[in-house]
Amino acid sequence: MNPLIIELNEHDFNERISSIFPFINNDMTSPHRKGKGIIIESMENILVKNNFKLNYLQVDDSFEDILSFDSNGGLEYIYNMFFENMTSSSDVLFFTPFFYTNNGSKGIVVNFNQLHCFLLDKSSRYYKNGLDASSNDLFFYLYEERKFFGIEHNSPPYWLSV
Repeated sequence: MNPLIIELNEHDFNERISSIFPFINNDMTSPHRKGKGIIIESMENILVKNNFKLNYLQVDDSFEDILSFDSNGGLEYIYNMFFENMTSSSDVLFFTPFFYTNNGSKGIVVNFNQLHCFLLDKSSRYYKNGLDASSNDLFFYLYEERKFFGIEHNSPPYWLSV
């Protein structure tokens, strides 16, 4: 894997999540078994119950279609919606509740400058690890800015938390 991308095992991932959101328990990181889903509480619900103010973004009516039929187009749309006009030197924690890799990684830390490449470059696509933008919730935390961005498929309009 690219040395600019750090894969986090379950312990390291849980430590990072606990430092950002102390109210989240480890149940969120239960591994997804192929062919068997797990039921987890919506990240939106977790944040709202813990007094986070969410800023909701409207997306084009075609957003779900873009994700369903063009994963790259969907990822590009997500990237542009959240990060297009942003410059940062921050590290980004990227995760999804269903992140599952053969080596047990639970999340990824990548520098903001590499995020676009990480999501879209054919040699480093995040969904090489079994993820698909059309059916997975995607979460990004920018450490320096202390901003959290999320896409949840069950809660349009999509949201971000600042």
